[in-house]
Amino acid sequence: MTDRHWHHVTLDYTKPAAGSTIGTMQYYLDDKSTSTGAPVTVGNKETKAFIDTKKLNADSNNSKVFWGITGSTGVSTDKDNLANDSQNSLVVFEHVPGLIDSSASASVIDETTNSEVGTAGISGNSKVKVQYKVNYDSGSDSWDSIMAHLRIPKGIQVTSGTMQDTNDTVASSVDVSGLSGKATDGQSLNVNVGELSPSNKTATITLEGKTLNDQSYTTGDVTSDFVGTGEMTSATIKSFKITQQPLTLNLNQRKINVNQGNDLDITGDVAKGDGTALTNSKVKLNPTISDAQNNETPLPAFTLSDSNPAKGFTYHLAANSLPAGKYTLSIIASDGSGNYTNPQTVTIVIGTVDFGSSSGDLNYDATISGTGQLVSRSDPNWSFNINDTVTSGTKWKLCAEATPLTMQPTTGANTPETNETGTPLDGRLVYSDKTGIHPLTADAQTPIIDYASDGSNTPVNIASDWDDNSGILLQLDGGAVQGNYQGTVTWILSNAE
Repeated sequence: MTDRHWHHVTLDYTKPAAGSTIGTMQYYLDDKSTSTGAPVTVGNKETKAFIDTKKLNADSNNSKVFWGITGSTGVSTDKDNLANDSQNSLVVFEHVPGLIDSSASASVIDETTNSEVGTAGISGNSKVKVQYKVNYDSGSDSWDSIMAHLRIPKGIQVTSGTMQDTNDTVASSVDVSGLSGKATDGQSLNVNVGELSPSNKTATITLEGKTLNDQSYTTGDVTSDFVGTGEMTSATIKSFKITQQPLTLNLNQRKINVNQGNDLDITGDVAKGDGTALTNSKVKLNPTISDAQNNETPLPAFTLSDSNPAKGFTYHLAANSLPAGKYTLSIIASDGSGNYTNPQTVTIVIGTVDFGSSSGDLNYDATISGTGQLVSRSDPNWSFNINDTVTSGTKWKLCAEATPLTMQPTTGANTPETNETGTPLDGRLVYSDKTGIHPLTADAQTPIIDYASDGSNTPVNIASDWDDNSGILLQLDGGAVQGNYQGTVTWILSNAE
């Protein structure tokens, strides 16, 4: 430590083998860069010490040995000015076994393929996320005040970030305005992770961005540190290449939702990787569309126009070109000189409203009392879903009709002889809501729900807020007699406008 610089040391102790009293201390000096935290390969020459536990008075009754760091004052070489010949010797413990054991990992993920970027590299102008995971593996105490000192490989422009702990149901936003450095050289960002413990073991930090395309990059190994009370761990992203693309394609939308019967437009632009002017009339778009079953269909090629290259392009799909459903449109651009872009995709949802799954029949059980009563459903969790994939704000409504309930064939000792098949029930199905009780008849549509879509493309359970006193119920009058009755409910789904 006499060179006034930090040195990283790892000590690895192996206890004596059975029948022996000699333990081994292996140590590794300068096995990490103190400026970047990146691992450094070191040799094992003269890095081993043998320890006779007899000399430490260690036995089965006194088995704990304390390890420590000591220091002493060296001999001065400056007899006239001792103050100039001294220095503070400092030791920082990065990890002490048994107190807290942690681990971390880091990777760059290509969002087009959803796979980790390896040594083969990635193209410029690709959407990526840089992901860091830090784990509390074990220990006798919680790991407090953790700060993530993140380093981002050069050639990646970060635009946003999130962090999510094990106990978080949703990720929280990470402020990336604190990024230091330039994307061309590699940036860094400090993020407050907080505390990890046995009940909250993992924190994941995700930084979203794009690879630069102004030149090709070789990133070099990049190591990030996670430093907290009593513990520190590191994670390294191995070197990879970012290859400049001579031609790039950008789409302005990642998802388009239109209602069935409406046209849709996909917009974007094509540019040269070196930023020089591009002749649009030489650029051709080659689109392919895939349905939910991954059946691919090539669409007509489209040549760009020179009329106003700065505005990019608009690719038009007519309303009658696609039925309702979910699709993936993939586009590759070429410039006529043998240069092709990576495929860019957009998810297209042609929206509609249709009947979805349900719990099946509505059933009611009641004891005849000779007086009127309102009977709730036998299944309190009965559900009926409407598949809604239309755009936000689109209105639709659901109505219902019902035939009279009539006696069905029954057998048994308790069945009254007067019961005849086809006899109508002295009662009816009704729809109950906060405005009152509305009979369901066969000749009039009773409104059940008027709905404005939220655009989430998730099914709507029209019975989600029904309880024992609301929804479709059975209303019995005083003349109802025992028996098994049946009727039919007809649902009518339509545009509300």
